[in-house]
Amino acid sequence: MQKLYKNLQALLVLLFLSTLSAKASTVIGSHIGYRALDSVNYEVTLTLFRNCNSVNPSPIKLGVSSSSGYYETTLTKVSTTDITGAYLKCNFISRCTGSYAYGFEKHIYKDTVSLSTNACTYKFSFKECCRNSAITTGGANTNYYNYAEVNRCAGNNSVQANLEPRLLIPVGQDAFTTSFYGDKLDKQDSVVYSLVDPYEDSVTKISYSGSWSAKNPSHF
Repeated sequence: MQKLYKNLQALLVLLFLSTLSAKASTVIGSHIGYRALDSVNYEVTLTLFRNCNSVNPSPIKLGVSSSSGYYETTLTKVSTTDITGAYLKCNFISRCTGSYAYGFEKHIYKDTVSLSTNACTYKFSFKECCRNSAITTGGANTNYYNYAEVNRCAGNNSVQANLEPRLLIPVGQDAFTTSFYGDKLDKQDSVVYSLVDPYEDSVTKISYSGSWSAKNPSHF
């Protein structure tokens, strides 16, 4: 069964810990997906969401770890898409290409990774500096970290997203967010959604301020 919370940690950070302020932070969310090519080779895809009021991301490195050790590989960017108005019908030029106050891009990176050791469980991870300094619920200026786990012995594939994240909310209108993740290659997979603690590295959880927590990230 594919545990979706292992792939959606960044989405929760994006929804509940991030702001739209024009700061130096680059990454506002990400998703790590993988697809089995054969018994040892996997195509890994990192989808990264960037704040255009920031610098361009540095070369993206993917961490690969198991009981046999750890190494890093540099991913190749394959596409960049402006998603500022993905949910809106407003006539504006986003910050990514013009002078609008806000702008957001989706960057997709890929690489083929060989999992050739005797280990069954592997972790793909990504870390970048830093979260937005204007975050008020905890985690401001901490490292951004995301990961996904794969069972090589089971030969499974990750879930995939079919909707862009909603990053701008219209003034004076009711707002809701919808996201669908599913495994298009294995129709028998079960998908579980959970609210979990965000991390700034492989072991360090991010602390919330006040009464906020991973289970209570927002008033609603």
